[in-house]
Amino acid sequence: RWLSSFSIGANGYYYFGTINNTSRVIYPSQSNFFNTAQHYQTQVKSFTGSFGIQNTFTIDSVGIGKDTIKTSPTYGLKKRRDLKQNIEISWGYTYSMNNDLRAYYSNFAYTFLYKGNGINEYIRDTINFVEDQRTNITLPTMHGLGISIRKGNKLNIVADYQMQLWSGFKYENEKAQFA
Repeated sequence: RWLSSFSIGANGYYYFGTINNTSRVIYPSQSNFFNTAQHYQTQVKSFTGSFGIQNTFTIDSVGIGKDTIKTSPTYGLKKRRDLKQNIEISWGYTYSMNNDLRAYYSNFAYTFLYKGNGINEYIRDTINFVEDQRTNITLPTMHGLGISIRKGNKLNIVADYQMQLWSGFKYENEKAQFA
């Protein structure tokens, strides 16, 4: 009977987008130092997913002791009293694996001087150029647990707990340092 309200589900996700980072080191009062710029781009295109289970139990009566009348046909059996309103107890669990998202990065770093009015850059030398290199972004494992207790239509108590293990997060094959 408990399997009649048992559910299994899954979610699918598609992550996509571009992360652009630009950094510059500029020496405004030094003419013999080269300014440096770096353009770093990561493109994410990847599927991932999670799953969960859920079950509900219904309490429609409570035990009130044993039948103690010797002449009763139910002598010695537990007596039950029907509840005016059923009590439903539901619980659920979700799990999201540590997913490796497929990503590609490009990096262009160079030295430059400002030309003319100090707005236009004059590239002096390329320091690094990498294009469309495969990498991963690892999302950490996530666990979720929830419980609900409902009595009729007037009372509903719900509690949810979710934990994600961020120590497992990796951005481009390097563990992130969280302070």
